[in-house]
Amino acid sequence: MVLILSSNESQAFVQANQQALAELLTFLDFADEKLALSFIEINFEPDKRLLLEILQNHPDCQNIEFLILEFADPQLRFLQDELITQLKAFIPDPQKKAVVMLLGLEHSIGMTGSYPPMLQDLNFIRDSLINTVPHPLLLVLPDYSLTRVAKYAPDFWAWRYMVFRFKTTAQVKEQAIDQTLQNNRILGNYTLPEKQDRIDLLERLLMEYRPSGEVLSEENRIPYIQVLRDLGICYRSHGVWDKAKGLLNEALLLTENQEPLEAWQASIFYNLAWIYDDQGEKETAIALYQQSLEIKEKIGDVQGQAATLHQLAIIYANRGEIDQAIALFQQSLELKEKIQRFWYPSGTKWGW
Repeated sequence: MVLILSSNESQAFVQANQQALAELLTFLDFADEKLALSFIEINFEPDKRLLLEILQNHPDCQNIEFLILEFADPQLRFLQDELITQLKAFIPDPQKKAVVMLLGLEHSIGMTGSYPPMLQDLNFIRDSLINTVPHPLLLVLPDYSLTRVAKYAPDFWAWRYMVFRFKTTAQVKEQAIDQTLQNNRILGNYTLPEKQDRIDLLERLLMEYRPSGEVLSEENRIPYIQVLRDLGICYRSHGVWDKAKGLLNEALLLTENQEPLEAWQASIFYNLAWIYDDQGEKETAIALYQQSLEIKEKIGDVQGQAATLHQLAIIYANRGEIDQAIALFQQSLELKEKIQRFWYPSGTKWGW
C-alpha cells in the first residue's frame, strides 16, 4: 500500500529517512506481543512529531495500536512504577498489536553529570520489564541521550533489538539555527524557560554538526565552534560554570593554529574571562581578557576592543584600583566614539 503524505514537511522527512522508516516498519510488523526493546534516534521535536503522525497514519500500521507515553519530568527516577500506572489505565484493542512508545526521557537522562538516577534504576529492573511491559517498547531519544543510556545503563542497552536513526530535515535544522545561532536577541532578555529551550536547541544542533562517535568535518568546524561558544554562554548565564568552561575550552582547542578563526578565539577568551570574573578569580579573568584584547587589536576589531577594555575597567574598579579603571574606561570610550564617527545617523556603516 502507498502512504499518501499530507504535507511538504512529511514528504521531506520520508524522503530523507526512507531506509530508517522501512526498517522501523519491518520491526513493528514482526515484533511479537512481548517485550522487544528498540530505540529511535531523532534529535528535534518537529521531526519526532512528524514521525509519530506518519506511523499512526501509515497503511502498514493499521493493525497496530500505539500507546504514546510522555515522561518529561527531569526528576523522574522510577520509570517502571510510572509505566505500571500508565499501563493499568490502558485497555488494548484485542484486534490490534499494542506498541508502547516512550517520549521525553531525555529530560531525566540529562546532558551532564554521571549516573543519572533514572538510568541507574532502569539498569537494575531490566529483567522485571518483561512482565511490566508485555509489548514491543520503543524509546524515542536524541543522540546524546542514547550515548548516556549506553554508558550508564549498559545491561538495559544490551537488550536492544535495533536503533533506528532518523536524519533531521533541512527545514527543521534551519529553524533551529534561526532561533539560536542567527538570533541576535540579548540573552539577558530571555526568561528562564526560554533560556532552557535555547540550551536544548543548541545541544541538539551540536549533535547535528558532530554526531556521537564521528570525527568533526572541516565543513562543520565553524558552526560547531559557534554552538559550543553559545552553549557556554547559556550555561554561564545559569551559573553552571564548570559545564560552561568545558564547552568554551573545547571550542578554544578547535581554534588553535587556525588564523582564519582568530575572531572566534578572541570571543572565546572573552567569555572564559567573564566566567572566571563571576567566580572571583580576577587575575585569571584579567589574563584572559588581555589575550582576547591582543587578538582583537591584531584583527582590527575595534568594537570588541572597546567591550573588552570596559570589562577590564570594571574589574579594576571593583578592586579599588581607580586610576587604572579610569584609564581603561577612557580608552574604551575613545574607541566607542571612533565607532560612532563611522556610522551615519541612519545606522549605515561608513567604513574603516
